[in-house]
Amino acid sequence: MRTETFRTEQLPRLRISLPSGSAELETHDGPDIVVELEGPHEDEALIELRGNDVVVDVGRKRFFGSVRSHRLVIRAPHGAAVDGSLASADIRAQGRYGRVKAHLASGDVSFESIEAGADIATASGDVDIRRLAGGGAIRSASGDVELGEAEGDMSVKTASGDVLLGSVAAGKLTVHSASGDVEIGITQGSTVWMDVNSMSGDTTCELDPRDEAPAEGRPLVELRAVTMSGDVTIKRA
Repeated sequence: MRTETFRTEQLPRLRISLPSGSAELETHDGPDIVVELEGPHEDEALIELRGNDVVVDVGRKRFFGSVRSHRLVIRAPHGAAVDGSLASADIRAQGRYGRVKAHLASGDVSFESIEAGADIATASGDVDIRRLAGGGAIRSASGDVELGEAEGDMSVKTASGDVLLGSVAAGKLTVHSASGDVEIGITQGSTVWMDVNSMSGDTTCELDPRDEAPAEGRPLVELRAVTMSGDVTIKRA
């Protein structure tokens, strides 16, 4: 196993390029960024510090005769940003992160807490985020999208995957799904404005409709949800 340790003057950004395998991230209270890489020709991979960017590029060389599957582990300070480009690899992240950008071909994405927005896209993988603040965009073709708590302007798009948003507190939310089901929970105390349409699926709303404007200062969710054949359920979180 190859191990590298870095420190940055400001919160780091983890720039990851991984063709296959897994990326396991964890944040902690200390200042050190520890990178561990295990796999074929691990010593030939690019691992270096560029300003406040910790760059890990496993795919910069073609490793003939190997499956090029690697296990990458990174421990970084709380609030670290992530910029990941992965092919057939999963990314699993425990702890608290700043801005997250992750584009994957067939891998799953799992984050415990994102505090400054997200731009996540995966073709056949699932997306699971326990807490997302700052909004952003999430796209998945055949994978499911599950968010525990969400706040901020956000769009979620899937083709055949289901969308489950456990608790949405505020912001403009747009959800598009072709054949997947959509379930959205609205946080207690938040007001919701809805424009919901399903061509051949069922639409269910468990909230009490009201015509009056929301009380001043009360959090507002502006929800637009469209599906082709999937069901849509709106309820209180």
